[in-house]
Amino acid sequence: MYKLLIADDEPKIRRGLSKMDWNAIGVQVVGEAENGKAARQLAQEKEPDIMFVDICMPFLSGIELIRELKAILPHCMMIIISGYDEFDYAKKAVNLGVFDYVLKPVNKKELIETVTDAIKVLETNQKNNAYINWAKYQVKKNKHTIRQQLLSDWIHGRMDNQKIYSQLNVLNVDYHRIRLLLMIKPLDIQNEHTVKMEHDLLNFCIENMLQEILGTYTQALTFHTNTNVVVALLPDVQQDDLLQVEHRLKKMVSQYLGRELLMDYEEIGEDFYELPMYYQQLYERLMTHSQHTPIVLLATCYIEKKYYHQALSLVEVSKALNVSPAYLSRLIKKELGMTFKEYLTKVRITKAMDFMLNPTIKLYEIAENVGYSTQHYFSSAFKKVTGESPTAFRQRKDERM
Repeated sequence: MYKLLIADDEPKIRRGLSKMDWNAIGVQVVGEAENGKAARQLAQEKEPDIMFVDICMPFLSGIELIRELKAILPHCMMIIISGYDEFDYAKKAVNLGVFDYVLKPVNKKELIETVTDAIKVLETNQKNNAYINWAKYQVKKNKHTIRQQLLSDWIHGRMDNQKIYSQLNVLNVDYHRIRLLLMIKPLDIQNEHTVKMEHDLLNFCIENMLQEILGTYTQALTFHTNTNVVVALLPDVQQDDLLQVEHRLKKMVSQYLGRELLMDYEEIGEDFYELPMYYQQLYERLMTHSQHTPIVLLATCYIEKKYYHQALSLVEVSKALNVSPAYLSRLIKKELGMTFKEYLTKVRITKAMDFMLNPTIKLYEIAENVGYSTQHYFSSAFKKVTGESPTAFRQRKDERM
Protein backbone atom coordinates (compact mmCIF):
# COMPACT_ATOMS: atom_id res chain seq x y z
CA MET A 1 0.00 0.00 0.00
CA TYR A 2 1.18 3.50 -0.80
CA LYS A 3 1.07 5.96 2.12
CA LEU A 4 -0.95 9.18 1.78
CA LEU A 5 -0.68 12.23 4.08
CA ILE A 6 -3.28 15.03 3.94
CA ALA A 7 -2.36 18.60 4.95
CA ASP A 8 -5.19 21.18 4.88
CA ASP A 9 -6.39 23.70 7.47
CA GLU A 10 -10.07 23.14 6.64
CA PRO A 11 -11.51 20.20 8.68
CA LYS A 12 -14.32 19.60 6.18
CA ILE A 13 -11.87 19.20 3.30
CA ARG A 14 -9.60 16.93 5.34
CA ARG A 15 -12.52 14.69 6.27
CA GLY A 16 -13.78 14.56 2.69
CA LEU A 17 -10.38 13.64 1.31
CA SER A 18 -9.73 11.09 4.04
CA LYS A 19 -13.06 9.26 3.53
CA MET A 20 -12.52 8.63 -0.17
CA ASP A 21 -12.06 4.98 -1.19
CA TRP A 22 -8.27 5.01 -1.39
CA ASN A 23 -7.96 1.28 -0.67
CA ALA A 24 -9.39 0.59 -4.12
CA ILE A 25 -6.21 1.93 -5.74
CA GLY A 26 -3.77 0.61 -3.15
CA VAL A 27 -3.46 3.76 -1.02
CA GLN A 28 -3.70 4.14 2.76
CA VAL A 29 -4.20 7.45 4.60
CA VAL A 30 -1.50 7.53 7.30
CA GLY A 31 -2.19 10.96 8.75
CA GLU A 32 -3.91 14.33 8.61
CA ALA A 33 -2.46 17.72 9.52
CA GLU A 34 -4.24 21.04 10.09
CA ASN A 35 -1.21 23.29 9.61
CA GLY A 36 2.20 23.34 7.96
CA LYS A 37 4.24 22.58 11.07
CA ALA A 38 2.11 19.57 11.99
CA ALA A 39 2.36 18.34 8.40
CA ARG A 40 6.14 18.60 8.48
CA GLN A 41 6.28 16.61 11.73
CA LEU A 42 3.93 13.91 10.44
CA ALA A 43 5.76 13.64 7.13
CA GLN A 44 9.07 13.06 8.89
CA GLU A 45 7.48 10.35 11.04
CA LYS A 46 5.32 8.59 8.43
CA GLU A 47 7.49 9.12 5.30
CA PRO A 48 4.48 9.20 2.94
CA ASP A 49 4.65 8.32 -0.74
CA ILE A 50 1.99 10.89 -1.67
CA MET A 51 0.96 14.16 0.01
CA PHE A 52 -1.97 16.52 -0.50
CA VAL A 53 -0.77 20.00 0.43
CA ASP A 54 -2.96 23.08 0.82
CA ILE A 55 -1.24 26.29 -0.32
CA CYS A 56 -2.44 28.52 2.52
CA MET A 57 -1.92 27.01 5.98
CA PRO A 58 -1.00 28.60 9.32
CA PHE A 59 2.52 28.48 10.83
CA LEU A 60 4.10 27.10 7.64
CA SER A 61 2.76 27.71 4.13
CA GLY A 62 2.36 24.95 1.59
CA ILE A 63 5.21 26.40 -0.48
CA GLU A 64 7.58 26.43 2.51
CA LEU A 65 6.48 22.93 3.53
CA ILE A 66 7.15 21.52 0.05
CA ARG A 67 10.54 23.22 -0.14
CA GLU A 68 11.61 21.67 3.18
CA LEU A 69 10.21 18.19 2.54
CA LYS A 70 11.70 17.89 -0.95
CA ALA A 71 15.13 17.83 0.68
CA ILE A 72 14.30 14.94 3.04
CA LEU A 73 11.57 13.08 1.10
CA PRO A 74 12.62 13.45 -2.55
CA HIS A 75 10.53 10.44 -3.64
CA CYS A 76 7.25 11.83 -2.26
CA MET A 77 4.65 12.86 -4.87
CA MET A 78 3.42 16.30 -3.78
CA ILE A 79 -0.08 17.23 -5.02
CA ILE A 80 -1.21 20.82 -4.46
CA ILE A 81 -4.77 21.56 -3.35
CA SER A 82 -5.47 25.14 -4.49
CA GLY A 83 -8.37 27.59 -4.64
CA TYR A 84 -8.96 29.63 -7.77
CA ASP A 85 -7.63 32.81 -6.18
CA GLU A 86 -4.43 30.94 -5.29
CA PHE A 87 -3.88 29.57 -8.78
CA ASP A 88 -0.84 31.72 -9.60
CA TYR A 89 0.60 30.80 -6.23
CA ALA A 90 0.13 27.12 -7.00
CA LYS A 91 2.01 27.46 -10.26
CA LYS A 92 5.04 28.64 -8.29
CA ALA A 93 4.89 25.40 -6.33
CA VAL A 94 5.04 23.42 -9.56
CA ASN A 95 8.49 24.91 -10.11
CA LEU A 96 9.55 23.27 -6.84
CA GLY A 97 8.90 19.87 -8.36
CA VAL A 98 5.36 19.08 -7.20
CA PHE A 99 3.66 16.33 -9.15
CA ASP A 100 0.39 18.13 -9.92
CA TYR A 101 -2.18 20.58 -8.60
CA VAL A 102 -5.92 20.17 -8.13
CA LEU A 103 -8.33 23.09 -7.85
CA LYS A 104 -10.91 23.54 -5.10
CA PRO A 105 -13.67 22.48 -4.90
CA VAL A 106 -12.05 19.10 -5.39
CA ASN A 107 -13.41 16.85 -8.13
CA LYS A 108 -13.08 13.35 -6.65
CA LYS A 109 -12.80 11.58 -10.01
CA GLU A 110 -10.07 13.98 -11.13
CA LEU A 111 -8.22 13.51 -7.85
CA ILE A 112 -8.35 9.70 -8.12
CA GLU A 113 -6.91 9.95 -11.64
CA THR A 114 -4.14 12.26 -10.43
CA VAL A 115 -3.18 9.90 -7.60
CA THR A 116 -3.28 6.93 -9.98
CA ASP A 117 -0.84 8.75 -12.26
CA ALA A 118 1.38 9.49 -9.27
CA ILE A 119 1.40 5.79 -8.37
CA LYS A 120 2.55 4.94 -11.90
CA VAL A 121 5.48 7.32 -11.48
CA LEU A 122 6.31 5.78 -8.08
CA GLU A 123 6.26 2.30 -9.60
CA THR A 124 8.55 3.40 -12.44
CA ASN A 125 10.93 5.03 -9.95
CA GLN A 126 11.04 1.83 -7.91
CA LYS A 127 11.95 -0.19 -11.01
CA ASN A 128 14.61 2.35 -11.92
CA ASN A 129 16.07 2.24 -8.41
CA ALA A 130 16.17 -1.56 -8.54
CA TYR A 131 18.01 -1.38 -11.86
CA ILE A 132 20.48 1.20 -10.52
CA ASN A 133 21.17 -0.90 -7.41
CA TRP A 134 21.79 -3.95 -9.59
CA ALA A 135 24.10 -1.94 -11.84
CA LYS A 136 26.05 -0.65 -8.83
CA TYR A 137 26.63 -4.23 -7.71
CA GLN A 138 27.77 -5.24 -11.19
CA VAL A 139 30.15 -2.28 -11.41
CA LYS A 140 31.71 -3.20 -8.08
CA LYS A 141 32.03 -6.82 -9.16
CA ASN A 142 33.34 -6.28 -12.70
CA LYS A 143 34.99 -2.87 -12.68
CA HIS A 144 38.54 -4.10 -13.24
CA THR A 145 37.95 -7.23 -15.26
CA ILE A 146 40.76 -8.34 -17.53
CA ARG A 147 38.57 -8.24 -20.62
CA GLN A 148 37.48 -4.64 -20.17
CA GLN A 149 41.00 -3.48 -19.48
CA LEU A 150 42.46 -5.42 -22.39
CA LEU A 151 39.99 -4.01 -24.91
CA SER A 152 40.56 -0.52 -23.58
CA ASP A 153 44.34 -0.95 -23.86
CA TRP A 154 43.91 -2.18 -27.43
CA ILE A 155 41.89 0.76 -28.77
CA HIS A 156 44.12 3.27 -27.00
CA GLY A 157 47.27 1.71 -28.45
CA ARG A 158 48.80 1.00 -25.05
CA MET A 159 49.95 -2.52 -26.01
CA ASP A 160 51.64 -3.91 -29.13
CA ASN A 161 49.47 -5.93 -31.48
CA GLN A 162 51.10 -9.33 -30.90
CA LYS A 163 50.62 -9.11 -27.14
CA ILE A 164 47.05 -7.92 -27.59
CA TYR A 165 46.18 -10.73 -30.00
CA SER A 166 47.69 -13.45 -27.81
CA GLN A 167 45.74 -12.27 -24.78
CA LEU A 168 42.54 -11.89 -26.78
CA ASN A 169 42.96 -15.50 -27.89
CA VAL A 170 43.36 -16.61 -24.27
CA LEU A 171 40.09 -14.84 -23.46
CA ASN A 172 38.38 -16.45 -26.50
CA VAL A 173 37.73 -13.05 -28.08
CA ASP A 174 37.24 -13.48 -31.84
CA TYR A 175 38.83 -10.24 -33.03
CA HIS A 176 39.20 -11.46 -36.63
CA ARG A 177 35.50 -10.79 -37.33
CA ILE A 178 35.61 -7.15 -36.24
CA ARG A 179 34.57 -4.86 -39.09
CA LEU A 180 32.83 -1.94 -37.38
CA LEU A 181 33.62 0.42 -34.51
CA LEU A 182 30.57 1.94 -32.78
CA MET A 183 30.86 4.71 -30.19
CA ILE A 184 28.24 6.18 -27.84
CA LYS A 185 28.51 9.30 -25.69
CA PRO A 186 25.88 10.33 -23.12
CA LEU A 187 25.09 14.03 -23.29
CA ASP A 188 25.17 16.33 -20.29
CA ILE A 189 21.72 17.73 -21.08
CA GLN A 190 19.42 16.75 -18.20
CA ASN A 191 15.72 17.04 -17.42
CA GLU A 192 13.33 16.24 -14.59
CA HIS A 193 13.57 12.49 -15.39
CA THR A 194 17.37 12.34 -15.34
CA VAL A 195 18.81 9.74 -12.97
CA LYS A 196 21.85 11.21 -11.26
CA MET A 197 24.88 8.90 -11.20
CA GLU A 198 28.63 8.89 -11.70
CA HIS A 199 30.00 8.61 -15.25
CA ASP A 200 31.35 5.10 -14.68
CA LEU A 201 28.00 3.78 -13.48
CA LEU A 202 26.12 5.61 -16.23
CA ASN A 203 28.36 4.13 -18.91
CA PHE A 204 28.03 0.68 -17.39
CA CYS A 205 24.23 0.95 -17.56
CA ILE A 206 24.36 2.09 -21.18
CA GLU A 207 26.81 -0.69 -22.06
CA ASN A 208 24.49 -3.35 -20.62
CA MET A 209 21.50 -1.93 -22.48
CA LEU A 210 23.57 -1.94 -25.68
CA GLN A 211 24.57 -5.58 -25.12
CA GLU A 212 20.93 -6.54 -24.68
CA ILE A 213 19.93 -4.81 -27.93
CA LEU A 214 22.89 -5.99 -30.00
CA GLY A 215 22.22 -9.57 -28.92
CA THR A 216 19.18 -9.62 -31.21
CA TYR A 217 21.32 -8.70 -34.23
CA THR A 218 24.86 -9.99 -33.83
CA GLN A 219 27.70 -10.91 -31.47
CA ALA A 220 29.61 -7.84 -30.29
CA LEU A 221 32.39 -6.78 -27.94
CA THR A 222 31.28 -3.90 -25.74
CA PHE A 223 33.10 -1.91 -23.09
CA HIS A 224 33.33 1.61 -21.69
CA THR A 225 36.39 3.80 -21.30
CA ASN A 226 37.66 6.42 -18.89
CA THR A 227 36.97 9.03 -21.59
CA ASN A 228 33.23 8.75 -20.87
CA VAL A 229 32.25 6.83 -24.01
CA VAL A 230 30.84 3.36 -24.61
CA VAL A 231 32.45 1.34 -27.40
CA ALA A 232 31.23 -1.66 -29.40
CA LEU A 233 33.30 -3.74 -31.83
CA LEU A 234 31.05 -5.45 -34.37
CA PRO A 235 31.18 -7.76 -37.38
CA ASP A 236 29.43 -6.67 -40.59
CA VAL A 237 26.06 -5.10 -39.74
CA GLN A 238 23.40 -3.84 -42.13
CA GLN A 239 22.85 -0.06 -42.21
CA ASP A 240 19.19 -0.42 -41.28
CA ASP A 241 20.13 -2.65 -38.33
CA LEU A 242 22.45 0.08 -37.06
CA LEU A 243 19.64 2.63 -37.31
CA GLN A 244 17.36 0.35 -35.31
CA VAL A 245 20.05 -0.26 -32.68
CA GLU A 246 20.44 3.51 -32.35
CA HIS A 247 16.69 4.05 -32.06
CA ARG A 248 16.16 1.30 -29.48
CA LEU A 249 19.15 2.30 -27.35
CA LYS A 250 18.18 5.99 -27.30
CA LYS A 251 14.63 5.06 -26.34
CA MET A 252 15.76 2.74 -23.54
CA VAL A 253 18.33 5.18 -22.13
CA SER A 254 15.81 8.03 -22.25
CA GLN A 255 13.14 5.92 -20.52
CA TYR A 256 15.25 4.47 -17.71
CA LEU A 257 18.03 7.01 -17.25
CA GLY A 258 16.53 10.25 -18.56
CA ARG A 259 19.54 10.84 -20.82
CA GLU A 260 20.13 11.67 -24.47
CA LEU A 261 22.90 10.07 -26.55
CA LEU A 262 25.22 10.80 -29.43
CA MET A 263 26.18 7.81 -31.58
CA ASP A 264 28.56 7.38 -34.51
CA TYR A 265 30.48 4.55 -36.17
CA GLU A 266 33.50 3.87 -38.36
CA GLU A 267 33.88 1.03 -40.84
CA ILE A 268 37.31 -0.55 -40.38
CA GLY A 269 37.04 -3.41 -42.87
CA GLU A 270 39.75 -6.00 -42.22
CA ASP A 271 42.18 -3.41 -40.84
CA PHE A 272 41.49 -4.33 -37.22
CA TYR A 273 45.20 -3.91 -36.48
CA GLU A 274 44.64 -0.17 -37.15
CA LEU A 275 41.89 -0.03 -34.54
CA PRO A 276 43.62 2.64 -32.35
CA MET A 277 43.76 5.02 -35.34
CA TYR A 278 40.08 4.46 -36.18
CA TYR A 279 39.16 4.92 -32.52
CA GLN A 280 40.95 8.27 -32.32
CA GLN A 281 39.31 9.53 -35.51
CA LEU A 282 35.85 8.52 -34.34
CA TYR A 283 36.38 9.90 -30.85
CA GLU A 284 37.44 13.31 -32.20
CA ARG A 285 34.43 13.37 -34.53
CA LEU A 286 32.03 12.49 -31.74
CA MET A 287 33.52 15.13 -29.45
CA THR A 288 33.02 17.69 -32.19
CA HIS A 289 29.37 16.67 -32.51
CA SER A 290 28.90 16.85 -28.74
CA GLN A 291 29.81 20.52 -28.92
CA HIS A 292 26.53 21.31 -30.65
CA THR A 293 24.76 24.25 -29.10
CA PRO A 294 22.12 23.38 -26.49
CA ILE A 295 19.45 24.72 -28.87
CA VAL A 296 20.29 22.13 -31.53
CA LEU A 297 20.52 19.30 -29.00
CA LEU A 298 17.16 20.28 -27.51
CA ALA A 299 15.67 20.56 -31.00
CA THR A 300 16.76 17.02 -31.91
CA CYS A 301 15.34 15.70 -28.63
CA TYR A 302 12.04 17.47 -29.31
CA ILE A 303 11.85 16.04 -32.83
CA GLU A 304 12.55 12.49 -31.61
CA LYS A 305 9.70 12.79 -29.10
CA LYS A 306 7.14 14.43 -31.43
CA TYR A 307 8.06 12.86 -34.78
CA TYR A 308 4.67 11.12 -35.15
CA HIS A 309 2.78 14.43 -35.34
CA GLN A 310 1.96 14.96 -39.02
CA ALA A 311 1.98 18.72 -38.57
CA LEU A 312 5.36 18.84 -36.81
CA SER A 313 7.22 21.77 -38.30
CA LEU A 314 10.23 24.00 -37.90
CA VAL A 315 7.89 26.72 -36.63
CA GLU A 316 6.51 24.47 -33.86
CA VAL A 317 9.96 23.37 -32.68
CA SER A 318 11.37 26.90 -32.76
CA LYS A 319 8.36 28.15 -30.80
CA ALA A 320 8.86 25.44 -28.17
CA LEU A 321 12.51 26.48 -27.82
CA ASN A 322 11.68 30.21 -27.90
CA VAL A 323 13.87 31.01 -30.93
CA SER A 324 13.04 32.17 -34.45
CA PRO A 325 12.51 29.54 -37.20
CA ALA A 326 15.19 31.12 -39.38
CA TYR A 327 17.76 31.01 -36.57
CA LEU A 328 16.99 27.39 -35.69
CA SER A 329 17.07 26.39 -39.36
CA ARG A 330 20.55 27.88 -39.79
CA LEU A 331 21.86 26.18 -36.63
CA ILE A 332 20.51 22.75 -37.63
CA LYS A 333 21.96 23.00 -41.13
CA LYS A 334 25.32 24.18 -39.80
CA GLU A 335 25.68 21.65 -36.98
CA LEU A 336 23.87 18.57 -38.32
CA GLY A 337 24.80 18.97 -41.96
CA MET A 338 21.19 18.58 -43.06
CA THR A 339 17.99 20.60 -43.15
CA PHE A 340 15.24 20.40 -40.54
CA LYS A 341 13.07 18.41 -42.99
CA GLU A 342 15.89 15.99 -43.79
CA TYR A 343 16.55 15.33 -40.10
CA LEU A 344 12.84 14.85 -39.36
CA THR A 345 12.59 12.41 -42.28
CA LYS A 346 15.60 10.45 -41.01
CA VAL A 347 14.03 10.14 -37.55
CA ARG A 348 10.67 9.06 -38.96
CA ILE A 349 12.16 6.42 -41.25
CA THR A 350 14.28 5.03 -38.41
CA LYS A 351 11.14 4.71 -36.27
CA ALA A 352 9.32 3.10 -39.20
CA MET A 353 12.00 0.41 -39.49
CA ASP A 354 11.31 -0.52 -35.90
CA PHE A 355 7.56 -0.84 -36.57
CA MET A 356 8.21 -2.92 -39.69
CA LEU A 357 9.80 -5.69 -37.65
CA ASN A 358 6.24 -6.54 -36.60
CA PRO A 359 4.65 -8.27 -39.63
CA THR A 360 1.11 -7.70 -38.32
CA ILE A 361 1.32 -3.92 -38.76
CA LYS A 362 0.23 -2.77 -42.22
CA LEU A 363 2.36 -0.28 -44.15
CA TYR A 364 -0.40 2.33 -44.15
CA GLU A 365 -0.60 2.01 -40.36
CA ILE A 366 3.16 2.46 -40.05
CA ALA A 367 2.94 5.54 -42.27
CA GLU A 368 0.36 7.06 -39.92
CA ASN A 369 2.34 6.02 -36.82
CA VAL A 370 5.43 7.93 -37.94
CA GLY A 371 3.71 11.08 -39.14
CA TYR A 372 2.87 10.55 -42.84
CA SER A 373 -0.61 11.31 -44.16
CA THR A 374 -0.46 8.71 -46.95
CA GLN A 375 1.34 5.43 -47.62
CA HIS A 376 2.55 6.80 -50.96
CA TYR A 377 4.26 9.77 -49.31
CA PHE A 378 5.79 7.45 -46.72
CA SER A 379 7.09 4.99 -49.34
CA SER A 380 8.72 7.79 -51.30
CA ALA A 381 10.50 9.13 -48.21
CA PHE A 382 11.53 5.62 -47.13
CA LYS A 383 13.15 4.82 -50.48
CA LYS A 384 14.94 8.17 -50.54
CA VAL A 385 16.58 7.44 -47.17
CA THR A 386 17.26 3.69 -47.45
CA GLY A 387 17.51 3.11 -51.20
CA GLU A 388 14.73 0.50 -51.21
CA SER A 389 10.97 0.41 -50.89
CA PRO A 390 9.26 -0.48 -47.59
CA THR A 391 7.97 -3.70 -49.18
CA ALA A 392 11.47 -4.76 -50.29
CA PHE A 393 12.87 -3.90 -46.87
CA ARG A 394 10.24 -6.00 -45.11
CA GLN A 395 10.73 -8.96 -47.47
CA ARG A 396 14.49 -8.89 -46.92
CA LYS A 397 13.97 -8.80 -43.16
CA ASP A 398 11.52 -11.70 -43.31
CA GLU A 399 14.04 -13.79 -45.26
CA ARG A 400 16.73 -13.18 -42.63
CA MET A 401 14.48 -14.14 -39.71
